[in-house]
Amino acid sequence: MGHVIFTIDAMAQLQRKPEVSSAVRDRILAVVDTALEARELPGGQLQRDARLLVVIDGYEVTYSLDLDRECATIIAVRPTAGRSADPEATR
Repeated sequence: MGHVIFTIDAMAQLQRKPEVSSAVRDRILAVVDTALEARELPGGQLQRDARLLVVIDGYEVTYSLDLDRECATIIAVRPTAGRSADPEATR
């Protein structure tokens, strides 16, 4: 089973959003586990140095995979276009 690492920037971006942090961790952990399984398939070559992007609960999550260490590193978490980074700004 893999694990997820957050950069200091990503932790700061998620500091006031524990529910988003949990959703990001769970979703990216599922990606790591799937990538580890795919690596075992014939022809299971995965690009190692690519930065990946996924949208989770209205936030763009940039991350990278390190399958040798069986982990993903969350690089940045930013609100998608049209969503404020400050939840108070929408009230």
